[in-house]
Amino acid sequence: MADQSVLPYSHIALSLLNDDPNFRHKTILRAKDRSVASVEIENLNRSIGNLEALESKLLQDLIGVRARLSSLQAQRSELQLRIAAVWTLPNEILSYIFEMGVLQQQEEGPPTPVDKANEKPVKPDFQVLVSHVSQLFRDVALHTPSLWTLVRVPDLTPRRLDYLRTFLGRSGSSSSLEIILDCVQCYPLEHDDIDTAMAMMVPHISRLRRFTARFDAFDAMHNVLKNLTRPAPLLEALELSLDCGRRFDETSAFEPSSLRAPLKLFDGHVPRLSALALDGVHVAWDQCNFQDIYDIHLGFHTHDVRPSWPVFKAIMDASPCLTILDLRGSAPIISSVPAEAFACTPARMESLMDMRISDISADYAANLISLFVAPNLQFLALTNLKNDDYSSLLDRIAGPPALFPNLESLKLSTVEANEDSVAALLHAFKTLKRLALHVREDQKSWLDLLVQSRADGELLCPKLEVLKCVGMEADSIKDMLQKRKIAGVPIPKLEIEDETAAWASHHTLKWLRSNTDVEIVEPSEFADDELSESGSEHWDSEDEQDFNHWSGIAPYLSFTFSDVDEGSEDDDDYDHSEMEEEVEEAHGGSEMEVDYTITDVSSGEEPS
Repeated sequence: MADQSVLPYSHIALSLLNDDPNFRHKTILRAKDRSVASVEIENLNRSIGNLEALESKLLQDLIGVRARLSSLQAQRSELQLRIAAVWTLPNEILSYIFEMGVLQQQEEGPPTPVDKANEKPVKPDFQVLVSHVSQLFRDVALHTPSLWTLVRVPDLTPRRLDYLRTFLGRSGSSSSLEIILDCVQCYPLEHDDIDTAMAMMVPHISRLRRFTARFDAFDAMHNVLKNLTRPAPLLEALELSLDCGRRFDETSAFEPSSLRAPLKLFDGHVPRLSALALDGVHVAWDQCNFQDIYDIHLGFHTHDVRPSWPVFKAIMDASPCLTILDLRGSAPIISSVPAEAFACTPARMESLMDMRISDISADYAANLISLFVAPNLQFLALTNLKNDDYSSLLDRIAGPPALFPNLESLKLSTVEANEDSVAALLHAFKTLKRLALHVREDQKSWLDLLVQSRADGELLCPKLEVLKCVGMEADSIKDMLQKRKIAGVPIPKLEIEDETAAWASHHTLKWLRSNTDVEIVEPSEFADDELSESGSEHWDSEDEQDFNHWSGIAPYLSFTFSDVDEGSEDDDDYDHSEMEEEVEEAHGGSEMEVDYTITDVSSGEEPS
């Protein structure tokens, strides 16, 4: 009896047999003689194996063809590059192009900060990149000392010390040097490492053109100072900065007391020095022979390490072209008693145009300002003068007679004084063109002083062109500007912080934009003082005293280099096969975001 379970599929089987003869034949054959089918399968497997072997051989041949094609393409690229115009340029022209490339990278702005924890700069330097393009480019770069004369050392690890050694070696023997030891927040910092770095630099002191050292502790700075004994005939800018968290009390004694004794720098021979910044670092003021200086910044010196007034005055007298004077938590020693202070001979500074005073006690500041005779002063900044009444300081400046009759720019930032003294100060300077006010809640009424009238009926500051405001409401600013506009003395430009703009109504902002040139800035940008016409840029944030932007030093130190490849004793014997590894090692193994195409003409390959 037939199996009933297959009956439902019988009609399908019959259909296949009837419709597909081949299927019928193969089916009958497979059922009839399985041994014949097995033999056929073996034959088919043998044929398939032969074809697979042939395919493998062809693939190998294809790989060889592709390798040969790649080689020929590389040779073609090399020949194309060799006949390119750049390879016909004299080495002197290539050297000049490389110098312009470095200069362009500098002009784009300060370098991206180095991640000190991982020692990975974000972007390599142009001179490093160009030295890895080809053997010719490398030879030219390594024999162009000017590409390697600005050395930035962000810490003193053995690897960084190798970079310092490499830079100094490649900078030649006649080119001037710029060295920046920026070792703030470098932990741990061993004194032996400082001694090693200084041992490398001391033989090159005669070539120093600009030198900067920044540390957290004075004992580390002292290790640097004690090595600066040789003459520096080319030195133009000197910055010695101590960052100790700004825990500063000018009335306290210097610590550590064992290092209080001042040191004489560069054997007193710095004939070209024009920019001096000493922040928390004192020296033998009367032995360093500071003269002909254009910019001076003194910051955060305790009373027992400050220069005496006669010594300070001698430096001023020896610097007739002094243009900028910045005293922040530091000043010459004078008596707090007015009668005794006035007994001192004033310092006459005919060329002084920019003066800044901050973080100095009230009585001291009032007596000190009276000893400065600066008839051509154009910019005055009084900042971070608090925890006391500085009205007497403003009164001394206002006179009569006014101490600085040609003043054009004035900045009052966090100054505690009564409104009458501020009014007298604004009344004294009829030629004032630029004014910056940073006030507290109880000082907002200072804004109303700009609509007060003088004795002749004219409003205060009639020539005011730029007003910068912090801590004031937009509506109050608008009301003041409206009144001045009606009086015929409008203020063309206004700068307000973003918080002021955020709280202002749409109508107020629309009026401000329609009637003045309004610029809305962030607080950090607001601290960047643009009122001065001396070409300098200053940062006056009380929370972050950043002396890197000090006017005298910043133009010299704004462009720095980060890492370079670790050079060998024989830089001329360059192995192109190691180029990619050398670039990667030179930059801490980090991924590099570069704007240049690096091509090794010997291999035609582009390293990542």
